[in-house]
Amino acid sequence: MQPLPSRLSVFQSAKDVGQTGVRAAWERLCLIQETLLKSRAKSQGNVAVIDIGSNSVRLVVFDGVSRSPLALFNEKVLCGLGRGVGAEGRLSEDAMAMALDSLERFVHLSHAMRAKEIAPFATAAVRDASNGAQFLQQIQDRCGISVRLLSGIEEAKYSALGVLAGAPEARGLMGDLGGGSLELVGLHGRQTVSEGNALTSQNSVTLPLGLLRLMEDSGYKRSKAREIIMSHLDTLNWLPERQDFYPVGGAWRNLARIHMERTNYPLHVIHQYCLNHDEALRTLDVVERMTKNDLLTIKGVSKRRVDTLPFAALLLRCLMERCTPRSVVFSAFGVREGILYDRLNADMAAVDPLIEMCYDISHRASRFESMGNALMLFSDGLFPDDSEEERRLRYAACLLGDIGWRVHPDYRADQSYERVLQAPFSGIDHAGRAFIALAVHARYGGDLSKNLLRAPRELLHESLFHKALLLGKTMRLGFAYSGATPALLSEAAIAFEEAQVVLTVPEKEKALASGMVERRFENVAKALHMKGRIHFREA
Repeated sequence: MQPLPSRLSVFQSAKDVGQTGVRAAWERLCLIQETLLKSRAKSQGNVAVIDIGSNSVRLVVFDGVSRSPLALFNEKVLCGLGRGVGAEGRLSEDAMAMALDSLERFVHLSHAMRAKEIAPFATAAVRDASNGAQFLQQIQDRCGISVRLLSGIEEAKYSALGVLAGAPEARGLMGDLGGGSLELVGLHGRQTVSEGNALTSQNSVTLPLGLLRLMEDSGYKRSKAREIIMSHLDTLNWLPERQDFYPVGGAWRNLARIHMERTNYPLHVIHQYCLNHDEALRTLDVVERMTKNDLLTIKGVSKRRVDTLPFAALLLRCLMERCTPRSVVFSAFGVREGILYDRLNADMAAVDPLIEMCYDISHRASRFESMGNALMLFSDGLFPDDSEEERRLRYAACLLGDIGWRVHPDYRADQSYERVLQAPFSGIDHAGRAFIALAVHARYGGDLSKNLLRAPRELLHESLFHKALLLGKTMRLGFAYSGATPALLSEAAIAFEEAQVVLTVPEKEKALASGMVERRFENVAKALHMKGRIHFREA
């Protein structure tokens, strides 16, 4: 079977071919979406992933194996299985008992949530402990599940795939910091891990530098910890330099939260939160000077992780000294998401995760199927110079243009804005989130004077801010004209003609272009500082 074209490529093929081409492109998009839905339907059914790590044991129940899976449930217990493994070589009885209690609960919850599959795996602590196999047998006997023990290279592979699932074009270095080990993988976008190709020592490594192990091996002394870290990093001659670094793991995510809180950042979303090189170093300076009590006062920082944060900061500093990354881009995705991503067929793996998530939301929330496609094609004439990324963000906004219809009209703009801004998107940076949220807010005629819009005002360049507003007004016009029915909107067009903006509709639909439609078209023309004209096209 030939691979499916991307949705955006269909838009490109519709340019400069007139209204017939627009209608054909809309129909082609509907066909692609139907095909993807069928592909997804084959892998539907909740999947419970149980991560038995060196610090925590976690259950995440996903709504299926898809390009943008939603976490229906997420719970962790800090069991500390990795404590003492470095020194004693064994898992402690207390830690195993706590983990077994948690795992028994997780299995019961998974069955109650009708998971079609339970996928448990264990990592460094169990891998390195002399009694690890005995512990896995205890899990089998008590909980009735067979746990997959990941090798270091497998853990690195799935961590890398997880980062790529959330940021498909990621290039540079990924570091997944757990309690028992640190995995490092060189990232090269989608080509990082090709089908059937295992990672090698040329682009990945697992190191005994997990936080619990590092703290114990160093006697809880940071000077000694630094010596241990650098002795391992100095043996690696393949680490990429002056590229981006993608940290994974709860301890490093807490560093991001500290920076957000100290800078009063307008959006508390960890995924793809980005610090440039100097900002990252300044944050590490602050954390390394903080006392335990200082850390406890910071909102969002886990109380159970305050002892490990100085060592997490030290480890990141050593990596930055070694690689001098341009930026540090935090990832909320890791091994668990990587395991799901590895199961996708070729078509689904190649799908844009942002567009797929937005389409999924649209499919569940919109009144009429494919309205987002019709909106995108309708708006195309007003954005002829969009970059590929701008077209992608515009399409995402169009797909989400009808998500607030069930809400009371007085609250649609604000609630839709908040829902979009904080959605569990992947494949998008924070400025992109702000663009889509602002466009949807404007689509519902939201009040621009509200403090609610702090994120787009601070994160968007002025030109993108106004482009989002124009898109929102254009979507508002499209909904008014068509009554949210895509078939009607696919027959209309809006574009520039000789220093005017022209709305073209079929002569037979002339009655639709009056009253509210005229007023909303006038608002679009005003936003462009142009005169507007409605043209009625003969059959």
